[in-house]
Order: sequence, then C-alpha cells, then structure tokens
Amino acid sequence: MKKIFLPLIILLISVISFQSCQTIGNLLNSRYKTASKKDKKENTPLEINLASLDKDFLNKEDTNVLFYRINADILKEVIRKSENKYTLCVSFNLMCNFAVMKFDSTMQFLKENNINFVVLEPTDWLYQKYTRYFFKQRKYYKPLLTLDLSKYGYDYDSRRRWRRFIKDLGIENYKDFYVNSEFILFDKDANIVFAGDFYDNKDKLKEYLDIKN
Repeated sequence: MKKIFLPLIILLISVISFQSCQTIGNLLNSRYKTASKKDKKENTPLEINLASLDKDFLNKEDTNVLFYRINADILKEVIRKSENKYTLCVSFNLMCNFAVMKFDSTMQFLKENNINFVVLEPTDWLYQKYTRYFFKQRKYYKPLLTLDLSKYGYDYDSRRRWRRFIKDLGIENYKDFYVNSEFILFDKDANIVFAGDFYDNKDKLKEYLDIKN
C-alpha cells in the first residue's frame, strides 16, 4: 500500500511545485517594462513640475491617492521648497508582507507623536493599484513618491532599486538598506540628518524632532 501511495505523493508535490514556479514566473514577467501600452498608460506616475511647485505640495490630500515619480534630485528640491525644518521620509514596500504589516505600527507611532511624514514607494509601477488600496483603507491621501524606474531599474526586486536610490542620495552605507520600514530624515536644505531602520531609531528620531513623551 505504501509503495502505491508514495509515487502519487511525489507526483502531487511535483505538480504543486511546478504550478508555484509557473505563478512566480508569471509574476516576475508582469513588470511595467513588459506591460501593454494600456497598462503603462494607466500606471505611469505623474511628474512633479518643480517650477510651479508650492510649499504645501507634500501635505495636499487627494482621495484618489496620487503617485508622483521622483529621483534623488527631485526629492531634494521638493524638500527645499517645502520650507519645513525637517522632512521625514518613510519607505513602504508592498511586495513584502512583513513590511506591510509593520507599516501599520509605523503610521500609528507617527500619528501619535504628530509627526508629518512622506511615503517613498519603490514598488514596480504596475502594482500601484494595490498600494493605493492599502493607503485608501487607512485614509492616507497625501502624495506617494515612487522611484523612477527608468533611472533606478526595472528589477522585480524592489530592494535593488531602493539601494540605487539610497546611493544616489549620497548615503555611503547604502548596502545596509533593505527598503522595509526604513526612513530618511532631511533638514530644510535637503541635507540628510540621519537614516536607517525605523524601529531601531525611534528614540533617536524623537530626540531630533524634539518630541516629548
């Protein structure tokens, strides 16, 4: 009896494994770069017009949750124009379930301490609708700043794109960044005050922002 069932079990495992690989393969091929013209048109982020940008851009809410394409230089210029003493940027990685779950506690901490923050989003543009849904569910309607794929790469792995962006910002230890729940704190001149893992640096962050418990 065991001799009969063992080959069937092996066959079943093989089929499941094959289907899983097919699914992963299809997912890897479902990138913005290889998408249809229709999908590209629907998922291409908006461009930021720096010439007409006002200082309240980062705080403007839109229930549609708008995506704007950025690179390191554009982000720094947006920060300079905001005239805020500090600008806190927090990463959000849709493609990591653990990071998505952690982000809720990140948002809770920031709101409890009345900290304004900007979301940096390195995910492939083809998956914007899922990111948009996540933030709509949490009633976060401010602009989402997504990395420029043409500059930082069309890799399925968001971490590679994020690290190229971090390096472009001038952060030397960019290889220590993994995109999940990380932050970058800028001063009003867009100089980086410090950056790293959000949960490892919460107390230090509160000190910089002069937040009292």
